Amino acid sequence: MSADGGTKRHPAFLPATANDLQLSFNKAHFSRPDFDLERFLSLTRRRVTLDQLYVDLKVYLKVVQNSMIELINDDYADFVNLSSNLVSLQDSIDKIGSDIGVHFDEMCSSTTEVQKAARIVEEKFQELTLAQDEQRRIRGRIAYTVALKALSETLENKPAELNNRWLDFVTHGVVSMEVWHHRNKDIDKLVLEARLECLDRVENYLNCFLASDLKGQAENVSRILSLLTLIGRRDSAIHSVKESVIAPQIGLISTKKLDGILESAINAIKRMQEEWTEMLRYNGQDSESLLSFLDQCLLLYLCDLLDSKFGAVLIPSDNRLFHRCFSMIAAFIKDFRKFPSTVPLLRKIRDKFNLIVYFKLETQQFISKLASQTAEDKFEYTLDESVSRITGPSQVIFAAMENTYNADVYLPSLADKSWDFVLKLKSKYVEWVDKTTTQLADLTVTGTLDGCEAWKCVAILISDIRKVDYEVFDFCMTHIYPTLGEPLNVSTTMFGQCIAIFCNQLNGKREALEALLVKMYADRFEKLLDGVLNIPRQYRWTKKPAPTECSTYLTEAFDSLDGFFDFAREARWDELACKGLAAKIMSMTTEDFCNKACKVLDSVEQTGSSLIKMKGKTTTATSEELMTSSSTSNLESDEGKIRAQLRLDIEHFCAQSNEIDENNNTAIFEKIMDRL
Repeated sequence: MSADGGTKRHPAFLPATANDLQLSFNKAHFSRPDFDLERFLSLTRRRVTLDQLYVDLKVYLKVVQNSMIELINDDYADFVNLSSNLVSLQDSIDKIGSDIGVHFDEMCSSTTEVQKAARIVEEKFQELTLAQDEQRRIRGRIAYTVALKALSETLENKPAELNNRWLDFVTHGVVSMEVWHHRNKDIDKLVLEARLECLDRVENYLNCFLASDLKGQAENVSRILSLLTLIGRRDSAIHSVKESVIAPQIGLISTKKLDGILESAINAIKRMQEEWTEMLRYNGQDSESLLSFLDQCLLLYLCDLLDSKFGAVLIPSDNRLFHRCFSMIAAFIKDFRKFPSTVPLLRKIRDKFNLIVYFKLETQQFISKLASQTAEDKFEYTLDESVSRITGPSQVIFAAMENTYNADVYLPSLADKSWDFVLKLKSKYVEWVDKTTTQLADLTVTGTLDGCEAWKCVAILISDIRKVDYEVFDFCMTHIYPTLGEPLNVSTTMFGQCIAIFCNQLNGKREALEALLVKMYADRFEKLLDGVLNIPRQYRWTKKPAPTECSTYLTEAFDSLDGFFDFAREARWDELACKGLAAKIMSMTTEDFCNKACKVLDSVEQTGSSLIKMKGKTTTATSEELMTSSSTSNLESDEGKIRAQLRLDIEHFCAQSNEIDENNNTAIFEKIMDRL
């Protein structure tokens, strides 16, 4: 029994493991991560007392300690066993290493004799290889010498005319010699010299036979050219064909004119090309390589001919001769068959002609003339109907365009430069119109520009712009577009847009000039119409007879307007444009004229009212009263004469206005006439 009255367990009666214990608490509580002592005590005290819990905890601690001791003892026993096993393993390893060393030493001592024997075999093999190489070298030199000798003997037996047997021997000899030449190294100098001598002879003989074969039926051209290509003498074949075959046929042509020489040479080249092609096709030798070789010969001869005889044409001094020659060359290049090897030659032939210099020579004169015509404060024009254009700049521009696209001047290769030149001309014209418009806007209607009245300059410029607008479009449609569409396969859409932009610019300039002209002449017309203000001065206190016709100022004003339109028609204005401009002038001046007439009428009425007052009337008479009271003596009084003159003038003005513009507003005239 324990001191506290509880039962005390003896260690001998303790279970072997903690799992065998019958305790008053759950052992799993100690392994939980959220273990809480107060909670543990609270749960346990519901079943046992603190003393019993104390005893069980001591028993549980003792069991845990015993388990740890047993575990440590087991681990120590395992460690001791492992150490003893490692000691035994090390002994085994040491023994194996000792045995391997002994066996390796024995193996090394046994292979020494084998190594000596292998070295002897290697030395003998190298000696044998060197001997075989020397034998092959000697055999190669012998074969090279034999091939060289055989080729030399074949060349010594050259026949007077080429035959297949001799050509077979030459082919075999050349092939053999070249094969052994490339197989051998360190060839003797004498052998190399002999080879070069043979090759030179082969080249000369084959070139001669090639020339004679081309003059004949062209049966062996392919074989001869293959041999020349094999020995690297193809260029000499081209030179031989040019000098021995092509030159004699073209050299038979005798003419003093360069364009005639070129035409004959081109025709001869075309004829030779056709003949050779036909012969090669008949002989089954019309391969691309052979045809391209013959075309190269023909084109290179043409290059040499241009360099030797056409120096004055290539850099032009005579533009017409240049145009004829280049046109022939361009047609020749277009029709000539194309191979990869001949395209650069065709381009070279074309590039020999200096198109830039030619184009500058054709256009420079017009650029200089245009610069002169568009100089500051210069305005030249002509009203001669035999001259199609009015102003100097438009004459130069159209002369330049017509010359540029003339059949004797235009070249398709210069299509881009020609179009660019036309655009520059148009741009220069627009700049000149802007500059001239600015100058004219600063002048009065009676001012002058280069001796010409400002209003005349404006009228001429408007007419010129209309004509340029129409004729530029017409020229592009009839001359420029046909050179771009089908011949060059170029879309004309962008070109059409350029022309549309230019025409729109001209329309804007023309409208601005028309507005300026209307303002100019309206101001002049209004100044002449100021004569209406002088009517009272003509009849008051002058005892002048009653008027029977309109005033002279009005006649002068409309005569001036008629003179303006006579000049406009002379400047090639159409009737519709004249009437339209006249209508604008009348529209701007009618109201001003009527206002001035009203002022005169007001002064007449005011004077009449004053006279009535002087006669004793107490009230001011209206215009109706004045007209009624003076119905019989109206034309005898000054006021009546003034009214009569105003009526005649307004009636004449209204008639002239209606004649110019049928849609003119006559209401304003009716109001004044009612007052008269």
